[in-house]
Amino acid sequence: MLILPVLDDRAKFVEAFDSEEASASDAIEAPSPSAPLTVRANLETICQMNDEGKKFWRQAQVKFGKPEREMLAPIITAYFYKIASGSINQQMFNEMFEIIRSQFPSETNKHIWYVGGNHPQGFLYESYRRLQTKAKQTGAKLMLSTIPYNEIAEIFESWDASYPIRRFEIMSGNFKIEDYNVLNNFTKAHDLITKDFTRLHGKMSNIAAKIPVFVKKFNKIFHDYRKLIKDDTELCDEIIKTFSHDPPVNGLHFCAVC
Repeated sequence: MLILPVLDDRAKFVEAFDSEEASASDAIEAPSPSAPLTVRANLETICQMNDEGKKFWRQAQVKFGKPEREMLAPIITAYFYKIASGSINQQMFNEMFEIIRSQFPSETNKHIWYVGGNHPQGFLYESYRRLQTKAKQTGAKLMLSTIPYNEIAEIFESWDASYPIRRFEIMSGNFKIEDYNVLNNFTKAHDLITKDFTRLHGKMSNIAAKIPVFVKKFNKIFHDYRKLIKDDTELCDEIIKTFSHDPPVNGLHFCAVC
């Protein structure tokens, strides 16, 4: 009895195994234009993978117009983006359109969804660009944790590139300072904070001049509309009290309702 199979049989086995593995890999990484179903199961399966997709699927059963197109584009693009490891080629854009058209036969105008060439555009392409931009911003945020603190220019570059993510975190109340160790270790951390503050609120160097102007304008608005809130004596009294005892601003004192 032979413990090892004969060489010829082993060669056939390896050849068959490699062939099948290559076939499976090709089905994911390089879909053939003639077989557009290789990457996907169907649109419904894609949509059922997350809450946004489920919401679209329910809504699309009732109607399918521009709002639904705008909902669908990022859903199906994100699915292909993950499969393609962040690099969607033209074949995949074509396949996405075929998936959409197979579910919604009235979607015959491909140019709405994707136009290739030197100036690509369309719902699918715009969704892809947004995913790329977000990935770049996320990468820049992660880079801040790995850049040596003496690489000043590189830190500032990554800080600027990751600003949109940080702005969203700040505006949504999800900013966590522990995600940005650079603020605790970088000698110019105050400059980073100043850059974000300026981008969020604009330059405030002349705030001493702006506050009196604001109070003066508010005073006029308050008196013009005071009769509309005359029954709310508590509110009126609080406004008068607040703006009649303003503390000095850089040595300036002003009275709003004197």
